[in-house]
Formats: sequence, C-alpha cells, structure tokens
Amino acid sequence: MRYKLANVMLRIGLTLPVVSLFGVAANADTLFSNFSPADGNSIDFSTHESIGGSGFGPTKRVASPFTVSVDSLLTSVDVALSQDSDPFLVATINVGSFATPDDTQVLATSSLAAYGSPAHMVNIDFAAGAVLSPGLHYWLVLTPVHSYTTVSWYMAANTTAFGYAVSQLPTDGWLGFSATAPSLRVNGIVSGSTPEPAVPAFALALIGAGAHIRRNRRSKLR
Repeated sequence: MRYKLANVMLRIGLTLPVVSLFGVAANADTLFSNFSPADGNSIDFSTHESIGGSGFGPTKRVASPFTVSVDSLLTSVDVALSQDSDPFLVATINVGSFATPDDTQVLATSSLAAYGSPAHMVNIDFAAGAVLSPGLHYWLVLTPVHSYTTVSWYMAANTTAFGYAVSQLPTDGWLGFSATAPSLRVNGIVSGSTPEPAVPAFALALIGAGAHIRRNRRSKLR
C-alpha cells in the first residue's frame, strides 16, 4: 500500500510543473480582441453578417481573422450572436492567409447552440486547446450545422478591425471582404507563464516523500 502511495506521489510531483507551465484555464488572458469597451470600441449591434441560409440552397459560412503576439494555448473565444432560426453551429480555428482561411489547416473544433435573441455574447469553449504562435494568420470559422440554420454575427464597432471572409457551402471557396470584422475575443494561456511559487515547492516535496518511501521499502526487502 505504501509503495503504491509512493508511486502516486512521484507521478503527481512530476506532473505538477508541466501543468503549471500554462497555468489554469480560469486564469486565461485575452490574447486578441477587436472590440474593447474600455477603448470605446464595443460591438455594433446595428450591423451583422448572417451565417446559414434559407434551407433551399447552399448555406453561408463566416470567418473573422486574428493574430497573437506571443506563443499561447487557446482556451475559448467570445462572439456576439443572435439566433434567427435554428441555432446550431460548428466553430473551427483555421490557419490561413491575410485575406482568407484555409480549410485544410484546422487546429481546433468545437460546437455551439446560439440560443437567444436579441444579440448577446456567446462563449465558445475549445477544451482540447490549440497552440497559437506569432506570425501566423488565424481565423475563427462559424459553419451552420443544418441548411435551415440562420444566426447573425454582429460586427465590432472598431474602425481598425478590418477584414472577414464568407463562403457558400458545399463547394465554393472563400471570398474576403475589406470591411469591419465580426466581433471576436480570443482567450488563452500565455506559454512560459511563471508558475505559482508554491507549485514547484509542493512538487519537490511530493517527489522527495515518494522517493523516501520507496527507499525504505527496498531496504526492508533486503
């Protein structure tokens, strides 16, 4: 029993420093935002781009671009949406060019139901995460699940937040627009964040205690 406990303590002690490298999701930082109420750039609830279609033809996908300034681990994104009919969407994080996303480079996938009207903030969780790096162009792509899905994605009231893309399913490519971007805030954990001082100390204590128990067991078996 004590030997099993020693193994558990060693494993926890060795794992804690790795987990603490990125911190915890509850302490996620804002990696990117094209709207910031503190700067007077909030969301324009009078302007939106529709995701989906009428149910009688191709349905429309919409994508909003972003970049990050440091290596980070994605945790979630926030967008302003309003349910017009069926609310079900698939969200992906794609790498792409400055003008359009690339459907062959999908880093993370999630799903959501944009229940509710009028417009409200919706948090999209990317539990599996994705590593984001400076120098690359990323896109949040929202895709309707059904042909009758229709959801409004509201724009950022930010004169410097330009560029978004649309694509008609199932086969049409992406078309980029030089216009105000749909609202987007990207949340994540900055790589290399300094762990809490107590974490390394606790990890070392567990490793030491586990090793001590294992040494004592071996000496008794001789």
